[in-house]
Amino acid sequence: MKARLLPRLACPRCHLSFRLAPEERQPQAEILAGELICSQGHRFRVTDGIPRLAYEGCHRSRGRRTKAAFGYEWSHFSEYDVRNFRTLIMPQPEDWFSGKLGLDAGCGAGRHLRAAIQTGAEMIGVDLSEAVEVAQRKVATLAGGHVVQADLTQLPFQPGIFDFLYSWGVLHHTPDPEGTFHRLLPCLKPGGVVVIGVYQTT
Repeated sequence: MKARLLPRLACPRCHLSFRLAPEERQPQAEILAGELICSQGHRFRVTDGIPRLAYEGCHRSRGRRTKAAFGYEWSHFSEYDVRNFRTLIMPQPEDWFSGKLGLDAGCGAGRHLRAAIQTGAEMIGVDLSEAVEVAQRKVATLAGGHVVQADLTQLPFQPGIFDFLYSWGVLHHTPDPEGTFHRLLPCLKPGGVVVIGVYQTT
């Protein structure tokens, strides 16, 4: 976890800001371990550089099964790579991403997250599954890369901070796809860009 991620985070339970314990004295350092504490006393761990902001009870049984299945898939097939980010997911001009903050909602093993960072954006990838371990390894050394373990229905971010967000092949796996979509929107800036990809169902 990079120190500049901290002011962008908010407690998923009460939406208040966090402080880090122990306090990080080197603002550019990678924070590998610690605890995030909000003013209401809710506590969440940072382990292996990843804020663990999902809490027990914030997702239903179907969500737990999905978490386990995709955690296994993206952890065991972590090198799967299709270079389709610019053509399929975010077909924007070359210089559009520079200086923007984006959210990869359901980042899995981080292949699109890494591609977005390479376009020039600063990115935060969120996933509920253990695939965040793989995503973190892919982006930890990139200055613009952050990974957070959290539930898309309880996003742990300050409102109105993202210039764009995308969620590709994710929302239809949630217990309430439409509701989850609406929960993403408050973290966008006014006029922010949203790209959603869902599979066709019969």
